[in-house]
Amino acid sequence: MSKITLIGTVHHDPRSAAPLAALLTQLQPDRLTVEIAPEVVLYRQTHGILLLRKLGMIVERLAGSAALAPLLAEHPGIKTIRTLLGLPYEFSVACSYARQRGIRVEAIDQADSSLDKLRPVEEHLISLRYLKKIISSPKAAPADNARRYELARQLFAAPDPRLRSAFLQGCRGEEGIGLRDRHLAEKIRSLAQSQPGHLVHIGGWVHLLDDPAGETLYSLLADLQPRRLLLDPDQPLTL
Repeated sequence: MSKITLIGTVHHDPRSAAPLAALLTQLQPDRLTVEIAPEVVLYRQTHGILLLRKLGMIVERLAGSAALAPLLAEHPGIKTIRTLLGLPYEFSVACSYARQRGIRVEAIDQADSSLDKLRPVEEHLISLRYLKKIISSPKAAPADNARRYELARQLFAAPDPRLRSAFLQGCRGEEGIGLRDRHLAEKIRSLAQSQPGHLVHIGGWVHLLDDPAGETLYSLLADLQPRRLLLDPDQPLTL
């Protein structure tokens, strides 16, 4: 039976890539799993790359020259679209570490039905008309990932289970806590039982909460006594 460590992240937080790489170096896992579906990985590696190329060409056209395009590409709205089109940092960092160590990375999330909804949305984003609107509009406030991590710390430490239960109530459903967590838990349990060593799973922090209803990934694996780590770039972990 493998030792299991669960790393909780805030998705789409570019600051967290370097801390995650450093954490994996400290943990030295023998096997890695990531909360992403294999179908999504394939889509990002094929169609996502084509959309990124199209985005680059439109940005260059809007900038008026190839020399100015890199400046326009740093616009927060453009950077957000690039993040959405690419592979999540959790998977990219895991793959980079795995290549160095010669170990496997398993994409273990359920096939996401929302992938069919995602394609037309992303294709709508990569249009001259929409990108013109993005760069001419006032810059949106950046995502407050620090606040999300603060919420995570508070819920992890909350002594009253009713607080976690109230929060999780809004996260349950077909694409949230529930069926997906059971699928992830079954995958991790099977992998942990197949060989010894240290298995590290990387996924959204919400799935690592101790759930009074027993539906989160952590709760479903509680009998295996997994270790939980919250990846917070503002508060480095001490192992």
